[in-house]
Amino acid sequence: MIAILEGKEIRTIEDFHKAISDQLSFPDFYGKNLNALWDCITGFIAIPAMVIWRDFKLSNLYLGDFAVMAKQIFEDAEKEIEGFKFECC
Repeated sequence: MIAILEGKEIRTIEDFHKAISDQLSFPDFYGKNLNALWDCITGFIAIPAMVIWRDFKLSNLYLGDFAVMAKQIFEDAEKEIEGFKFECC
């Protein structure tokens, strides 16, 4: 499973949650916050999986600290979950 986040299309936190939950098939009860993001990545997605975040600089511009914290979650998940990969460009 591969999820591609397009920074130019993610202008709000809601855009981010919709994109990631749709592409990784998060459950309907996904809480749309960073804790829920971690929970879904570590317990509800099919592995192997990869998240590619293109144009992260644009997301950072639009979302500020939220983008940085979300990126950190993906990086932490990559370290902890065998078969999960994260690429940021």
